[in-house]
Amino acid sequence: MRLRLSALALLAALAGVLSFVLLVVAIGTDFWYVIDASRLERARNSSEALSSHSGLWRTCSFRSKCFPLTNPFWHENANLTASHKQLLHMHGTFVILLPLSLILMIFGGMTGFISILARAYLLLLMTGLLFLFGALVTLTGISIYIAYSAAAFKEAICLLGTKNLLLELDIRFGWSLVLVWISFIAEVVTGAAFFLAARAVGLKRRREQFVQQFGEPARRNPWITPGLDDKTSKGVRGVATRPLLESATVTGNMSRDTRGVKGSPLNESPRLSGSEEKAPGGWQSLTFKHTTALNPATLLPEPGPPCHDCLEVCCTLAEPPA
Repeated sequence: MRLRLSALALLAALAGVLSFVLLVVAIGTDFWYVIDASRLERARNSSEALSSHSGLWRTCSFRSKCFPLTNPFWHENANLTASHKQLLHMHGTFVILLPLSLILMIFGGMTGFISILARAYLLLLMTGLLFLFGALVTLTGISIYIAYSAAAFKEAICLLGTKNLLLELDIRFGWSLVLVWISFIAEVVTGAAFFLAARAVGLKRRREQFVQQFGEPARRNPWITPGLDDKTSKGVRGVATRPLLESATVTGNMSRDTRGVKGSPLNESPRLSGSEEKAPGGWQSLTFKHTTALNPATLLPEPGPPCHDCLEVCCTLAEPPA
């Protein structure tokens, strides 16, 4: 079943808006990385809040205020270890990539709106590529953040010197990272929808070019030669053509002396009398002329004036049995 262009445009719009909103919410929230220390608090009977959750810009305690993370682009303390510098570089990388994906989605939304209204094939294709590139940027940022969390976890183990304390902690990724994954999937769906819309526009354009060059194919009756109207088709007695002749060019004058069809139109392609020559485009030029009536029993021309309408006979034979 072919998807209509309006349905593809609606799908692209909904998926694009969903991806943008979810990514904005994820970047602005602080539940990317959650450390649950409730078991440690109960074991030590401590009233101090040890659990925390962090985002891209700050880390917060469940019971106290939030503290900003170290600026990855500028920091006063130059006496940092190589592992700390690596963590800062990774932090700065995904902090740049995720907002960059938002900017790409904004430009993609503008170009997509224009391309849908104009039904421009190349602009639709470019919009799909833009959204897929934005999805790739989002995926790269997510991957770097996961690697950053793993490296920070190893650094914490090295600083503590023991893993016994970590056994009482529940460390996991939060729902903000889940929103980013959903945003990534929606962004891919948006790019795919624009690609399908570009394909639909391209197919429609090629069909219109074909119709302008060769004419609209016959749809009412497969036995009627394209290029002839109903009156002309009824006047050509005994001529029944199959869809194999849809690309033929109809030329020449009609006369009553030439006999036309030999063979059954239901079993094989008819052989038409008259002159045949090659057209400049490589198509065969056929000349249709008036013929005498066909005998419905033998389907051969018979002398004398026509006593039946061959077009009605062919339509009757072509109808499926009730």
